[in-house]
Amino acid sequence: SLYLCLIGAGIVVAFNHDFRGGKGTNTGEERTSTSTYIVQVGLGGYLVMISVLGISAARKVNIVWLIRYYWLSLVSIPLLFLFSVVVLDFKDLLSGWISHRWENKEFDFLRKYFCEKDADGYETWDTKCKAPISGGPLYQTTDQWCRTNYDNATDCAEIRAKAERAFVKMMGTFMNVNGIVGIVDMFFLLASLKLVERTLTLPVIMSSMLDAINWLLLLPVAFCILIGLIFNQHEKLEVNDAWLKNIFFVSGGSLFLLLSLGIFASREKLRGVLRFYLFVMSMLVCLLGFACGSSFILAWKIQEIYGISGQGRVGEVACESNLVGCCCCDQENLEDDELCPEWSREEIIHIIEADFKLAGLVASISCLFAIRATRACYILVHNLKDYKCVYI
Repeated sequence: SLYLCLIGAGIVVAFNHDFRGGKGTNTGEERTSTSTYIVQVGLGGYLVMISVLGISAARKVNIVWLIRYYWLSLVSIPLLFLFSVVVLDFKDLLSGWISHRWENKEFDFLRKYFCEKDADGYETWDTKCKAPISGGPLYQTTDQWCRTNYDNATDCAEIRAKAERAFVKMMGTFMNVNGIVGIVDMFFLLASLKLVERTLTLPVIMSSMLDAINWLLLLPVAFCILIGLIFNQHEKLEVNDAWLKNIFFVSGGSLFLLLSLGIFASREKLRGVLRFYLFVMSMLVCLLGFACGSSFILAWKIQEIYGISGQGRVGEVACESNLVGCCCCDQENLEDDELCPEWSREEIIHIIEADFKLAGLVASISCLFAIRATRACYILVHNLKDYKCVYI
């Protein structure tokens, strides 16, 4: 937990600090890389907080604190799982993400380290190594840009490519380490939850199970709505995944209504309402399971549908996503390769594929939350038979 928090904080500082003048360097769109590690800092900080809570609760044998630690830890496990899978599996996005931000001021300190000197012995981090992709808006190719600006030199593309490859390789290793740390942290949390269950005994934990689980459903509600918003960028794809977007919106909205109903019904011990809750939540488990399977199937099929030799239009997705450096998005009657030409077809396809993978992960996590809520409701209904109001 401390590793994730401190490493993320260190990177945020590095990307926002001018080591020569001591002032922040990022403004506007240049903050894109920082936001990624702010998420890591937040996750690491949250894990440190609940770890401190757990240590204090265990030392004082405080039942109330231990119960809070138990439920707060349950929130962190899916977050760690999602974080670990993303940093381990979504490396196809890494190269494009770096390449299209390589010239930004926030990458100055990285270029100083990775960009080699040219044949004449001059530093290139602020010159040739910043050669724009495809020559930028004023030149046809990178070589043309290089010859025009540096006395007929032709080594700009090579210098930049070599530096980028070295940085991508280092970042790949760094992401693997972060993912492994996240997985190890997740297993430590699972082990600690088992110890809490043994300390408090299951009946004590389950006395507040349905109420707590319903509050935890806010997490999949937010995730489902977010995935639905992401799929708004796919409206012009021939794969026509609007139905999947609607499933996530419906699931998110239904979970929100059910959690409100579940909190009220569990506190008032309304058996009829709880049975209705149980039935609808079971339907949502099936719906989210279907969304999970469909998302992963589409992620697997997307290369076949929109592969490099495919005919599917993907340029609109790049424009809808507001990718860095996109041009020509507001012009009409353009061919697909004329929309956002700065991003290659392969890079855009990787982004679409990542959207579907992320949707599958969110659906699977949401489904597990819904299963847990269904189980908690079933236990409560079972213990309220014959109007015997007994907490487990």
